[in-house]
Amino acid sequence: MSEDYDRSVFINCPFSPDYADFLHVYMFTALYCNVRPRCTREYDNAADDRIDNIVKLIQECRYSIHDLSFVELDEQSNLPRLNMPFELGLFMGAIRFGGEHHKTKSFVMLDNVEHDSKKALSDLAGKDPKFHERNLQKAVTAVRDWLATEVRADLLHSGKLIYEAYNRFVFDLPALALRFRQDADNLIYIDRLSLMNSWLAENVQPPK
Repeated sequence: MSEDYDRSVFINCPFSPDYADFLHVYMFTALYCNVRPRCTREYDNAADDRIDNIVKLIQECRYSIHDLSFVELDEQSNLPRLNMPFELGLFMGAIRFGGEHHKTKSFVMLDNVEHDSKKALSDLAGKDPKFHERNLQKAVTAVRDWLATEVRADLLHSGKLIYEAYNRFVFDLPALALRFRQDADNLIYIDRLSLMNSWLAENVQPPK
């Protein structure tokens, strides 16, 4: 069991270029709220089985963000993207079958507009997602409000202020990356996470 289990959040979302802004804003919001964002992009060992990495992350995270807004038909294959609902199912299975320790897990579901995910996944009836309408500030606010309730951070800044901080980070990123001799246009997950941590340490004092 990870030592920081109670401060770790598993991010379940697409890694395609058309979704990158949402992945990055979820990473930033989690760090701002003093929790550690985790996702499979932190692994880069070709010998690893991806499903094993997903299971390991679910075991090591008390919290999880599941964005189902991109569960849609792929333009090239004409098949739906099913990774996100599959990983949501694994997380829900851990809550139900993972023993007493995992019963304290908490997750937030995000979708584009109301009823989208429930049309495709009728078994989700009774599990109400939050809706961001493909708007980054609304996505930040949804995650911030959920974490504020679950992690119970005192005086946590509003979603609007966190989003404004994220935009300042994006503006500062080229110079920050240059300072650390990195390429802002080609950052791997762990490097972007480190730069976010550095920027937050210099510019913001999140609640502890």
